[in-house]
Amino acid sequence: MAEILEEQKSPKQIVFKILLWLAMFIFASQASTHMVAAGDTWVALACGRHFVNHGVDTVEPFSYNSHKAGPSEEQLEKYPKWSRNLIKKWHPTGWINQNWLTHVIFYKLVTIFGSPEKPNYNMLVVWKFIINYLVMICLYFTARLIGASRFTSALMCCIALYVSRTFLDIRPAVFSNLLVPVWIMILILTLRKDYRYIWLSVPLAIFWANVHGGYLYMFVVLVPFYAINLLAHYFKIESIPHLNKKALIHTLCAGIVAFLAMIVFNPYHLTNLTHTFIISASKHAEDWRKVSEWHSAFELDNPVGESVPFLILFFAFWLIFLAWFFSWISNPIRANLKKAQKNRISLEEGTSWPSIDLSLIAIVIFTLFMAVKSRRFIPIAAFVTAPFLALWLDQIYNMLSMRYNARKVASFRISQMPTPLIRAATFTVGAVVVVFGIIFGLHFKRIYLDPFPASANDSIFMRMTASYLKPFDACAFIRENNLSGHMINYWTEGGFIAFAEKPDGKTGEIPLKLFMDGRAQAAYDIEMFNTYNQDILMGGNAGKMAVYNASRLKRTYFAEKDRLALVDWYRPILKKYDAWLVLMPKSMWKRPLMQALETMPNWRLVFVNDRQKIMVDTNTPEGKALFSGIFTGKTKYPHTYNWLEIETFYMVMSMSSQGPKRILQNIDKIYHENPSIGPLRIATGLRGENAEQLKVSFFKKILQEFSDSADELRSKSGYTSHLYSAMLSCNYLMRHGDIKDRKKYKEIMSDLKSQVTELSENCLW
Repeated sequence: MAEILEEQKSPKQIVFKILLWLAMFIFASQASTHMVAAGDTWVALACGRHFVNHGVDTVEPFSYNSHKAGPSEEQLEKYPKWSRNLIKKWHPTGWINQNWLTHVIFYKLVTIFGSPEKPNYNMLVVWKFIINYLVMICLYFTARLIGASRFTSALMCCIALYVSRTFLDIRPAVFSNLLVPVWIMILILTLRKDYRYIWLSVPLAIFWANVHGGYLYMFVVLVPFYAINLLAHYFKIESIPHLNKKALIHTLCAGIVAFLAMIVFNPYHLTNLTHTFIISASKHAEDWRKVSEWHSAFELDNPVGESVPFLILFFAFWLIFLAWFFSWISNPIRANLKKAQKNRISLEEGTSWPSIDLSLIAIVIFTLFMAVKSRRFIPIAAFVTAPFLALWLDQIYNMLSMRYNARKVASFRISQMPTPLIRAATFTVGAVVVVFGIIFGLHFKRIYLDPFPASANDSIFMRMTASYLKPFDACAFIRENNLSGHMINYWTEGGFIAFAEKPDGKTGEIPLKLFMDGRAQAAYDIEMFNTYNQDILMGGNAGKMAVYNASRLKRTYFAEKDRLALVDWYRPILKKYDAWLVLMPKSMWKRPLMQALETMPNWRLVFVNDRQKIMVDTNTPEGKALFSGIFTGKTKYPHTYNWLEIETFYMVMSMSSQGPKRILQNIDKIYHENPSIGPLRIATGLRGENAEQLKVSFFKKILQEFSDSADELRSKSGYTSHLYSAMLSCNYLMRHGDIKDRKKYKEIMSDLKSQVTELSENCLW
């Protein structure tokens, strides 16, 4: 395609350039706004704090089930004595954190622009935006470098960012999303400009190998790039651009130096390389890749990302590539040269038939199939593909134009774009900038700047990563009571819990050690990973049977027989791991572990809110002291309402002599200090004299308060807490209120449910 408005500097050309850059800026910004849970982000902050304060090592400070630092003397006995110190230095074992530098960057960002006591988490959002802007710039100039026009370069840049959006989050992999297109640009510069550009691979490899394990891509694709260039040079294939002999030598040397530099300038040295094969080629590789992000892009119901835009791009790639290839394969300039000379068909100066960049096309196709196999690679596949699609679209137009002009005007030349089409393109880009820019701006304001219904803890970072769901109050409870020992936690919350604890100043170890967290193969054996998922969370065979029986009877809670079987299953496991405290989110409360603990008389609840529960073993000194401290005042709580909630819970459980009226007064106080559904759930279980009548009056009051202040509440953050509380109240009144009013409550419930649906649709992006 002929370059639009490129012939001369003009106001129209300048305006068009500005519009293209604005379009790319808007799409890059929009690509940075997707909400993705931040399990890895909190792990990064915990690890980054440790590395900043205690240096990079292999001694794991957070969990009691992780790899032990090594190799130990026993492990080294099979090697000659002279080699043992070398092995310790160059192939350490234990906690191998390939993303250590990203973790340091994350921690430094939130503390430099905030403080260790009050981190500025929004700086991680700024980092995400900056990375995606750099990706945008890299994609555009890569496309321009290989010969694509401004228009198609910008178009495919926007498409690639849109396709990748739902896979772009705040974690170390985002660095690879940037460094992959940077690496492709280096290869293009090496092939098309100057072979000495290949030496940029050395600093790139050093940086990449320290920020993310995706650095392996660099060396994997260098192999076909070098092999194809070597063969093209050996067989002297003119139609395939290739490196000359000197360039091939430099590329080989640069690749070797980059590989060695990756090993030398990395704190884990050889282990940084061998560790990568644990999830790619080891006997347990398939087990580590069972998590959703490793599944195929063709798995449309996968919860990780939206792959339909990528699949459209995937099939569009093949259509465009085949159209380009069949246009390219018969070169009329070369095939009909004698005929052309005879018929006096001229070849316009500077016009030539496109060449085929076979080594680069091989990399593009390889990257596409990486994404097809594992959806986590969709962003890099989109970014690698975009510049070449831009080029091929232009070249298809150019080749068709040259064929047409050879027949019509006896000249192999490329026609300029018609003026009406140029104007239409300019108008379209301008319309996209204005319309999409306004839509994006208003959407960003509503989602990230206006009052946030889901939580009052509503910074942009908290919204974007759903971190308002993390156990802030539960971890404050752990800190204030100086708890230590072994706990069982939900693994995606492990990083947050570790960061929320106060580490030892000398060792960096947290006092209350985690069972497991989201670092997976970086810190744990596959056996421990399977033990956690199958035995701890799901209760082994006893848990499977309990879940089966409950689902068959359409119940959420297990039958007594199944609960007792679970108790027998968990007792030796809890003893084996010496775990005296369990912290689990609401999503796990009806799972085998929590139902078993609720059945054991020695396991008691010491903390509860609408999202988290902490249970402790009262047979241990720590658990006994924590439980008894609820009633003596020695156990500390971050907020008064936290203490009132657990106290009220035990009042209800023990049929306290305080009476239903006093208990409901407590619940009312808790609710108005911190509106949430938690204390209202406790109220539903209240028993005693006049309890039913009092509860009906109480829930009528809650529902009426919501009705009277709904408009005001909707204008503030945290509206859904009030909404769900109103729904619980309404549901209770539908079942226990006056029969004559139940139709009214049913209508109210229908309206409340419609609000929930509306908020669910409007608060996610």
